[in-house]
Amino acid sequence: MAESDVIEILLVEDNAPRLILLELKLPKAEGLQVLEKVKADSRTRAIPMIIVTSSKEERDMVSGYKLGVNSRPPAAAFRMA
Repeated sequence: MAESDVIEILLVEDNAPRLILLELKLPKAEGLQVLEKVKADSRTRAIPMIIVTSSKEERDMVSGYKLGVNSRPPAAAFRMA
């Protein structure tokens, strides 16, 4: 996925989302790269982002926070009953 694709998808008809829920393990793009692109663009930088992922990799979360993610639900929220 090209960098411009991510931003253009978010800004369809100049109607940016108020919140982005981001899965890190995307099939066609790396979630952390998407996060980085969104936070690097002045038009989308202020949109709050929450990581919603089943990844248990601590480095994913550390990288996410360094790139500007706002939150992540606790792991218990993803456990199946």
